[in-house]
Amino acid sequence: MRLPDLARLLQAWQAHRRVAAAALVLVTLAAAIGAARVHANVDMTALLRGNSDSYTQWAAVERAFAPFSRDEVYVVSADTGTLAEDSRLLALEDLLIDLNLTPGVAATLSIFSIPSSDQPGRAWLKSDVSRALYAQTRLGNLRAENATAAQMLSADLAATLVLVMPASGHSNAEVAAAIAPMVAAPPPGLSLRPAGLSEMQRTIADGLIRDQIWLTPVSVTICLAITFWLFGSWRAMVICGLPPLIGLAWFFGWIGWAGIAMDQFMAVVPTVLIVLSFSDCIHLYHASVEAQTGRDDDRAVLLAQAQTLPAAFMTSLTTAVAFLSLLLVQAPALSNLSLSGAFGMALTFLAVALSFPLLFRAVGAQHGALRRRLPHFAPALGVAKALAVRPRRVVALTLGLTAVLLAMETQLTTSFSVTEYLPRKTDVGLTLDDLNALGLASDSLQVIVTDADGVAGISAADTALLAQVATEIYGPGTHNTDALAAWAESGAGTPLLRRFVSEDRLSYALPLAMAVESDGSAKLMAVRDRLTARFADMGLAEKVALRGYSLVMIEELPGLISKLRLGFYLSIAAITALIWLMLGSARLALVSVLPNVIPILCVDAWLFLSGQQITLTSAIATTVAFGIAVDNSIHLLNRFRLAPPGPVAARVTLALAHAAPPIITTTLLLLGGFSIVLLSSMPSVATFGVLVGLALLLAMVSSVFLLPGLIRWSLK
Repeated sequence: MRLPDLARLLQAWQAHRRVAAAALVLVTLAAAIGAARVHANVDMTALLRGNSDSYTQWAAVERAFAPFSRDEVYVVSADTGTLAEDSRLLALEDLLIDLNLTPGVAATLSIFSIPSSDQPGRAWLKSDVSRALYAQTRLGNLRAENATAAQMLSADLAATLVLVMPASGHSNAEVAAAIAPMVAAPPPGLSLRPAGLSEMQRTIADGLIRDQIWLTPVSVTICLAITFWLFGSWRAMVICGLPPLIGLAWFFGWIGWAGIAMDQFMAVVPTVLIVLSFSDCIHLYHASVEAQTGRDDDRAVLLAQAQTLPAAFMTSLTTAVAFLSLLLVQAPALSNLSLSGAFGMALTFLAVALSFPLLFRAVGAQHGALRRRLPHFAPALGVAKALAVRPRRVVALTLGLTAVLLAMETQLTTSFSVTEYLPRKTDVGLTLDDLNALGLASDSLQVIVTDADGVAGISAADTALLAQVATEIYGPGTHNTDALAAWAESGAGTPLLRRFVSEDRLSYALPLAMAVESDGSAKLMAVRDRLTARFADMGLAEKVALRGYSLVMIEELPGLISKLRLGFYLSIAAITALIWLMLGSARLALVSVLPNVIPILCVDAWLFLSGQQITLTSAIATTVAFGIAVDNSIHLLNRFRLAPPGPVAARVTLALAHAAPPIITTTLLLLGGFSIVLLSSMPSVATFGVLVGLALLLAMVSSVFLLPGLIRWSLK
């Protein structure tokens, strides 16, 4: 569309401004009603669902045995002292009876579930031999003789784990709600605290809602304050502040009416939408105020807006492309982030394009004195112009810097921990810390052992094989496969047995506890590698396999990161093609890539130099950051395109004069808007803000100080 045509459209829109304003108000009110319906739902397993071998094997284990990932994990501990008192053991037993009778509970696994090998059909703690012992001796002997008990009962006998298995047809939320009264009022002398993946997911969901309630308004307030500080005008604050609020209301209204739940990855989208729509408004405001030459020069203002809106559209489109590249991962959780981010960018751009012209005419178009308040950043502009006249040095610096950064980027390794999404200082977080201190773990690997003789049921050969495997994973003398055999005979078909014996009775699961830790991936991989190598040496590679949710996550993470990287490279190609279409010059499109890739490589280099690893959060952050970082180059190239015909040097200088001040202004605004996420209760959101903020700061530097020289070099 030609600029005069776009200007006429804007003029027609403003000619019916009352009707247009009324329509915007009605749509925004409808969106506000929908926003009240927004809810959160966190499902960490949604990140894994797919056709990979690891996930398929884990899903098969859960079908053959039990849905381990649905377990509700609770910690029962003594208020003071230990559980090794008769009164507390009785209270614990009564509590377990209540848990088993809770609606929606299929069964529980506790130290009272561990079978006795001497008296088939009875629990070890209920056997005649055990009941004749003092409580301290009973628990001590149980822990020493049975590996499962050793993983469920702390060494000081002060705390024990209880696994609650929801019945089919009952959600985890229903079961947790039914148990909540017992958590609030446990038996005297005991405490009952939830832990485990399900509780972590609920805590993350609650944290998401709390963050959105206060982070979003504070981010908007910071952006408004920075706008007022930069322009010294309440009119500028209103003109640049209302369109982002309208766009954000439309976004929340859309996900509310559509029934889309906020998840742990979507938490970053509102902040991105706020700061980027503010950025578009700043560029539009700069262009509109500079175009004013008199009180009634509406035509010049409309033309300036028509010149800037295509660039604003392109910046929204490039960020949407970056979000859409996440679809390549083919994980439901990231698909939600991808589509919500892309559609949110479309909604916020539409809100800016429709509301900004009306607001500027109503509030600011008749105040030409505002032009004197625009920041010009003369020192930075002087340095940029000085570098632009040395294009060869700029090219050498750019290529050398890129080579060094690429070398460091290739050295990065990957890591994952669910705790990076867990809000800080929550009850479940403190409980996990207590578990680690006690030597207990709320997560586990399942060591799957295939039947030795191929005949259903535990035979003597199966018992020997299980004893061999158990000795390797638990150590000598800490297992009781005879008890498992007796239990299998007496408890066939029970939900509890299904945790250890498959439905077809041709494979067995031995649990190996693993702590949920921030650095747990390295430890888990070390355990996997050690056991895999050991079983191979024993000739059991075909009989024994390690499975588990955390293991699948860690095994799949490199593949997820690779897909995110592929999406990143494809987004570079797509955005380069879009810039080519905008400028009609392949050469300019290509030289504009490096100044936008360098900031992302700098972020990766910082991770490498600081001893950090690539996580899902950092991989997503760098992908989205590239889509945002390219905005500066688009605005500079757009100004170069609009410059009058003449020498390249003169056009570059003019483009810098027009584009550099709003680029620096919007970068300050973006940094201010993203800075608030540092206070998020969720580490992943704070990490996202730090990485994107660093990338945007470096993108401003590279666009203002490197891109002009690259343009001159490419067109000489």
